[in-house]
Amino acid sequence: MKIMLYANDPGGANAISPLVEPLRERGHEIYVFANLSALQILNCKEYSNELRNIMPDILITGTSAKNLNERYLWQEAKNLKIKTIAFVEYWGNYGIRFSDISALEIEKFNGNCNMLPDYIIVPDDFAKEEAIKEGVPSNLIYPLGNPHFQNIYSKLNFIENKKTNFVDENETLITYASQPFTEDLGKPGEELNVLEDIIDSTDKKILVKLHPKEDFSKFDKYKDKVMLNKEMSMPEIIKASDLVISINSMVLLEAMIIKKPIIAYQRNETDKNKFILTKFGIIPFINNKTDFQIELKNKLLNHNIILCDNFIRYDSIKNIIKFAEEDIWQQN
Repeated sequence: MKIMLYANDPGGANAISPLVEPLRERGHEIYVFANLSALQILNCKEYSNELRNIMPDILITGTSAKNLNERYLWQEAKNLKIKTIAFVEYWGNYGIRFSDISALEIEKFNGNCNMLPDYIIVPDDFAKEEAIKEGVPSNLIYPLGNPHFQNIYSKLNFIENKKTNFVDENETLITYASQPFTEDLGKPGEELNVLEDIIDSTDKKILVKLHPKEDFSKFDKYKDKVMLNKEMSMPEIIKASDLVISINSMVLLEAMIIKKPIIAYQRNETDKNKFILTKFGIIPFINNKTDFQIELKNKLLNHNIILCDNFIRYDSIKNIIKFAEEDIWQQN
């Protein structure tokens, strides 16, 4: 079977990357392409209209809230009678990923999911329920998990602890996983305000892990107060850290898998349900500086971690390959 994999954003690239080698090992002919910030994750060729030349049996992609590249690719594949599978790797912004509207105009989204693949894979049953509420057709959705989480879990014992790259072994290292709200929404986001509150709340060493969409220049104002890193892998950064802070990034789930303390600081947010971990009370909902400082002090003193074995699936790669080979291919 010929399978093409494509991603546009880092989340989608992380979701499809763990499938590449297992699919090759099963004898499938694999083609991997990407655009924009997904290129550095998949380390592959930039996509340039190869679909018609390759004519794969199945196209597997990520999904993006802002960019419509994947959506146009599904449409082209359907015209060529190529089956399409798309990943929603995260809990949120389900419907708009399958519409003709970018997240830059999210207020215009009215639940009309008019740009759909043949199959949609989401992390779990809850994600399926939420996607249906946002207009995604239920018959297309399969809660098979996110291969990225399984990939991190399987490599836990092989992730190097490179703490001494940043601080002395006995020093505390706080990592702030930044998010590209400014880049994605086209207007200033909260990510820099959150960083300022972290700087103001601790004398510990702070490492800012840039999102692949962010540039170092964004943090020029803070370069004398924090360390910046974009090159090292997120699991290595997490392993080196004593505490991981973000707003509502999937990095916090990665840190849970690696068994590190986490804080979600959703500054000025009023709805705890917008982030999966606070919606279900897995971690506290913190939306103001006072509560953040209390939680920060608590985490630095107690280093308590949250186990997530009942929350994240670790069998997604096997399930998705079986789904592609048996449920899709054999039924053609």
